[in-house]
Amino acid sequence: MTLMLMRVICSILIAGFLIAGVTSFFVAKRYYLAYNLLKLDPLEENSSGNINYEPSVHSSGIWLIGDSRIARWNSGLFSSFGPLVNNFGIEGQTTSQILLRLKNDLETNTPELVFLEAGINDLKIIGLNKKLAGSIKEDCYNNITAIIDLCHKKNVTIIVINIFPTGRIELLRRFVWNSSVESAIVETNERLRLYCNSESIPYFDAYHFLAGNGSRVERKYQDDFLHINENAYADLSKALIDELKRNSNIGLIRANIKME
Repeated sequence: MTLMLMRVICSILIAGFLIAGVTSFFVAKRYYLAYNLLKLDPLEENSSGNINYEPSVHSSGIWLIGDSRIARWNSGLFSSFGPLVNNFGIEGQTTSQILLRLKNDLETNTPELVFLEAGINDLKIIGLNKKLAGSIKEDCYNNITAIIDLCHKKNVTIIVINIFPTGRIELLRRFVWNSSVESAIVETNERLRLYCNSESIPYFDAYHFLAGNGSRVERKYQDDFLHINENAYADLSKALIDELKRNSNIGLIRANIKME
């Protein structure tokens, strides 16, 4: 190896280390900022992406509540329920945040109908440490059933949409993921199904609709590892509405669903 070639290789390595260092600094700074903003606004109601979050001015109609999987759901797909469909999903939220948010929101106003989809931001933490699986699954389940009970106490009809499956995993996420997460999703969904059946609560199985006969979101529906695309939301909405129209327990007249 010539001296010149060694210098070139060393220069490339040094440049690589510098780029990696600078990138790591900005990534760390971004997460440090997000961490501290979360301490200032633990329910994230005032974050830049949620400047129109005002449940207090929406006293009727339908509320969509949950995490990013609800936040990305076009409320226009529920136009058959009438004009008052409000999407109050917030990206990245856990079930404990959603529960606390709903407690606050229901102090000022109540909707006629709530759609809930949440849980993945709790369960994905198992990918970092699967020893936490037991407590995380239990907390996730308890928070969701507490949301259901809260709605019942306020005389609000709630439809539980179970936790979506994941898609094809990206390379970098493999370092913070393990198969225990998928098992936790399946287990939590089954517990929620049994609970909803025992309490006569409408429960929509989005998991198997999106995964078909498998355990991953079908490729035609995947946006990224944790999210689905517009076509998936369109098909999911149609299937959900069709199922609700067949369900006599959800107060169709009260929710103003157009039956034609």
